[in-house]
Amino acid sequence: MLKDMGLEASAIGNHEFDWGIDNVNAWSKEGGFPFLAANIVKKGTEENVSYAQPYKVVERNGVKIGLIGISTPETATSTLSENVKDVEFLDPVKTVTKYNKILRETEKVDAVVVIAHAGAYQDSNTKVITGEAADIARVEGVDAVAAGHNHAVVSGKVDGVPVVEAGYNGRGLAKLRFTFDGNNKLLNVEPSVEVFQGIEATLPVDEDVLNGV
Repeated sequence: MLKDMGLEASAIGNHEFDWGIDNVNAWSKEGGFPFLAANIVKKGTEENVSYAQPYKVVERNGVKIGLIGISTPETATSTLSENVKDVEFLDPVKTVTKYNKILRETEKVDAVVVIAHAGAYQDSNTKVITGEAADIARVEGVDAVAAGHNHAVVSGKVDGVPVVEAGYNGRGLAKLRFTFDGNNKLLNVEPSVEVFQGIEATLPVDEDVLNGV
């Protein structure tokens, strides 16, 4: 189903370790997308794990967007210790800073998005966003953050940088709408989240997806 949807990438989180990280390569092959985890390294080294890549560059209509994958260091305690005994989780902010530079200077991307299995929290009154995702959004050069892990619904900006999170279990859809000029200069990123839970199903059934379920 994810392959039919055209999924470009997914960050690794605690549940990938829950179900057995050895399955990630098979899931990636079946789904047709890579798992991203820039800050998961082999224990005692700074070497990236073999089952995930630190980033991916996506090109659409001549625009290059770099995707950096991040997994919250909380993963070390939110899954069984046996599952993560061979890896370490590096600091997300330092890791994003490192790969943002690579994407900007080597890959020559026009925008950088962090796909983070790391939480965001949004005050219902002030709309202020906090949490690991907010810290990542403050890294210079990051243009947007798609967050996860703590099941919250978040849509807003941190110091002008959009942060979105769409709840959990497919109950919402987070969107980041990018606007570029004719020279591929990023003009704006607009965040939004649509929550599906509790609303009447009005979309027509996609027969291809239905047949694949």
